[in-house]
Order: sequence, then C-alpha cells, then structure tokens
Amino acid sequence: MKPLIVANWKMNPLKRKDAEVLFRRVYKGVMNVNNADVVICPSFVHLPILGALARATSVRIGAQDFFWENAGPFTGEVSAGMLQNCGATFVIIGHSERRLYLGETDTMVNKKVRMAVGSGLMPVICVGARMRGREAPKIIARQLRAALAGVVPARAQNIAIAYEPIWAIGTGDPETPEGAVNVRAHIKKILVSLFGVQKGGVIRVLYGGSVTAENAGSFTGSHGAGLDGLLVGGASLKSKEFADIVRAILR
Repeated sequence: MKPLIVANWKMNPLKRKDAEVLFRRVYKGVMNVNNADVVICPSFVHLPILGALARATSVRIGAQDFFWENAGPFTGEVSAGMLQNCGATFVIIGHSERRLYLGETDTMVNKKVRMAVGSGLMPVICVGARMRGREAPKIIARQLRAALAGVVPARAQNIAIAYEPIWAIGTGDPETPEGAVNVRAHIKKILVSLFGVQKGGVIRVLYGGSVTAENAGSFTGSHGAGLDGLLVGGASLKSKEFADIVRAILR
C-alpha cells in the first residue's frame, strides 16, 4: 500500500486567494509523485474551492473534522455528505487539539468514525498521550479501542491511524524513530486483534508531531522506522517544505 501523507492546515490561511496559491504551489511540488497518496485538509471555508481545484490533480482533499449526523438541528456542524459534495474523501478525526480545546471525548470520536466509514469517507484517527511514560501505551490502546468500537472488519480497510504524541506537536521535539516504531507495533497488534491479520494488518499507521523535511525519512520507508506515512501540521503550510517531506519519505 502507498504511504499516506496528510497536510493539516488547521485554521490557516486567512484568505481564499492565499489558500488557492498554497494549494497550487503544493501541487506543483508533488505533481510527479505517483507512489504516495497526498491529502490536503484545509479549513471548512476553503473546502469548496480547493475541492474543485483538486479534481484535475492527483492530490486528494480531506476535512479536519465533521459531525456524526447526516442532517438536523446541529448549529455550526458539517455533515459527511456536505464534505463529499465539496470533493473531500478523507477526514481527520479525534485530533488532540479538538480533544484538548473542545472537549471531544472517546465516545464522540467513535460516533464520527462509524459515520465516516458508513459514508465512504476515509478517516484518519488520531491517538496519542499528553506525556511520555509508561502510561502512554495504555492511553493509546484505550483511545484506539474506543474509536473503533462497532466498526466491522469489512469497513476497516480504508481507515488510517495517526500516532500524534501531544508533547511533540508544535514543540520542535518529535518522537524518536525508535519510539515511533514501538508505538506502531503496539497499534498494529491492537488492530489485528480487532480486525484480524488480513484487514487489521493493512491499516496504515502514520506519525505526526514536529515533522520536518529533515526528520521525515527517519519515520517512514525502508530506511526509517517503517511507519506508513505522516500527518503534517505547521510544515504543510510551507509548500517547498511539504514537497520536500513527501520526497523524503519516498527515498
């Protein structure tokens, strides 16, 4: 399976024109990459225009969040169908910033995961502990099992898991490759226990947290820790840096 590189633009950029320019520059940097899946996740307000631009490219579009109901009196929320109508095929679920700042719980994450797989969106499910230490694997296991509760193996093939240690996000202090490969093995073991070797074994496990072009290759590929891709935050807002990250993991 191809490595998966997901750009999380978070609440950036401010203007639609700047989002268009950034997308075009990113695409120019990765347009010749055929052996990786590249996904850009802009804010909701930029989804329609970038979804239209992406149709003529190899880059896919995702969303940073959504709601677990199709329609109804849910002020401020966005449904899976709305995302798909804008061209989105991926959605980030359970990002640590949503858990921390918006009180998103494991139960809410699970509702979103089940809606995503039922609607045909490909979820990128985020898990990770706030601190280093012996409790981290237990926290990750709890988050992962809770997120995937009720998901049947037949629906699991399009899921990706993003390991994002909270202490590494935006700090410039990434996880070590050795630590990342240990967590990947821990996550894979849980996935196989839930879905079996055939389904759980092929689910991609990504790393996210202070990813740069300099360290990207140490987490992925045959010369790195062997993870299946990356979830990139701040560096994805710099088109050259992001293109260098994509190229780095394919070496």
